[in-house]
Amino acid sequence: MTEHDKPHHPDHEKYRLVVDKREHKWPVEHITGFEIKELAKVDTKTFSVWEVIPGPGDDIEIADGEEVDLKGHEKRFITGKKHSTEG
Repeated sequence: MTEHDKPHHPDHEKYRLVVDKREHKWPVEHITGFEIKELAKVDTKTFSVWEVIPGPGDDIEIADGEEVDLKGHEKRFITGKKHSTEG
């Protein structure tokens, strides 16, 4: 089988996302909160990530191991320092 005979796999598509106002392309349909932090080049232990939800309402915090489906419209995310409530 030659390279041209191989079936097309959707995994080879590039998905677009924006993290902290910077556009990125991602090779697979899902991305985790941890991977988003790595794209943003922030400290993965002291930062959180949120999916920006258009319109009124709160953005959604994405946990490190939580997957976000990138299919459909371009997804936008922001990162920020975790807030500590420990005394």
